[in-house]
Amino acid sequence: MRARYDKEVDIAYFYLSETKIVDSDEILPGIVYDFDEDDNVVGIEVLSVRLRDPSEFVELANRADSPLSPQQKEELKEFFRKVPTLA
Repeated sequence: MRARYDKEVDIAYFYLSETKIVDSDEILPGIVYDFDEDDNVVGIEVLSVRLRDPSEFVELANRADSPLSPQQKEELKEFFRKVPTLA
């Protein structure tokens, strides 16, 4: 998984695949899944990163419908443990 954080706009993006995005859905307030033509999640966009409680991302990673592999879940959790230092 590749992650990008833009501190100017306080948005994080997690690339799960390099497949073309054809649809998006806001699954939780400020958290958007991007889908490919086969309805697979290929990316996750998180808005207002610094305003969020890191426990939200643990919850996101642990959701039953999470598209993340166990390794990606750990990477997501680790990224958000660093959020306070991103500013």
